[in-house]
Amino acid sequence: RGWEVYGVALSTSSVVRTAMDNDTARNLFAEGAVLIVHDMPVGSEFGIDYHSWNTAERFQGIKMIPPGLHFVYWSAVGKREHGGSSTGPRTGCFLTTAKHQLTVMRWNPAVETLDDVPLSEDDRQRYKFGLRELDASLGAFQFDDTFKTWLALTGCIAPADLTRLQPQSGRISSVPESAPAPLEPSASAAMVVDSCRPTPQSAINFTSIPKNLAPPGATPAQITQCSLDRTYTLETLLSTVYGSNYKSLLAELQFAFVCFLVGQVFEGFEQWKQLVHLLCSCDAALITHARLYNELLGVLHYQLRETPRDFFVDIVSRDNFLTVCLQDLFARITHCSGIDPALARRAAAFKDAVTKHFNWSFDEEEPEDEQPVIVEE
Repeated sequence: RGWEVYGVALSTSSVVRTAMDNDTARNLFAEGAVLIVHDMPVGSEFGIDYHSWNTAERFQGIKMIPPGLHFVYWSAVGKREHGGSSTGPRTGCFLTTAKHQLTVMRWNPAVETLDDVPLSEDDRQRYKFGLRELDASLGAFQFDDTFKTWLALTGCIAPADLTRLQPQSGRISSVPESAPAPLEPSASAAMVVDSCRPTPQSAINFTSIPKNLAPPGATPAQITQCSLDRTYTLETLLSTVYGSNYKSLLAELQFAFVCFLVGQVFEGFEQWKQLVHLLCSCDAALITHARLYNELLGVLHYQLRETPRDFFVDIVSRDNFLTVCLQDLFARITHCSGIDPALARRAAAFKDAVTKHFNWSFDEEEPEDEQPVIVEE
């Protein structure tokens, strides 16, 4: 008979059961990573990747975590003065695990977040010897279809990308710590508030995407061409920021999306929009960076699959952001001579999938009064 692994340390209303045989369960317990969490307030939200729960009294962490990249997140839950409860801002961190890895965190009530607990070798041995006793207080990592989706959403993110993008604190918050910029003493309170920006400790190091770049000494016609075909901007960023590695650009696209989707960081959505707009505004790059675009379509496919059908109606359609970007990309691919046939076929399949998922049409011609004007030399 198969053995069912329960998240027994978590409240029963949010337990997800994963059926597996005894041997699989034993192997996962023996080889999987363990995240131990001390002093988490009862009722707090705690999650890893696509699953989150409200913690119960016995909760002390998560076991059977597979090797790879994960996102761990939490929110304090407090009681309202007149009844009910309120959930605090979500905070999280990326965690890269290996077989048998042990990570320990402890709740810091002063700032309502989890701090990493440094471990000596003696500490590690003591924890590992006590894992069997902790077993009943550790929730089980959920091996369901969402784990496959998580792998697809984060497959481009390498350790170097995390080092480049993460805040200095290593913590990603939906409400980052902010500080006002230096202002004149006469500045109004509104000006002080408007000047507030995330501190270096809390700011995500997203790449600044220039609106349009052109080569030094470019003529007016060349400047116009660089605004119509943003390949020069893309190639400049690839060489100066991403080390000529297109996967690092796709990693930032995935990082930004996950920060928004799971971390609830709106800045991640804004960065995702800018990168998508840049990538959909290139012509020459479709040929010179065909591998980038082949993988981009796969990345976007999985990202849009995780987006509710009415999501862009509420957030994006006010400026028709995504429909305009994708329509632009599909049109450029259709009219690009010399494009890789495999890329053209993949784009057609992606276009069909997006059309069916969102019920969008990408075959409308651009109005003549919205078409770009070419500046002659």
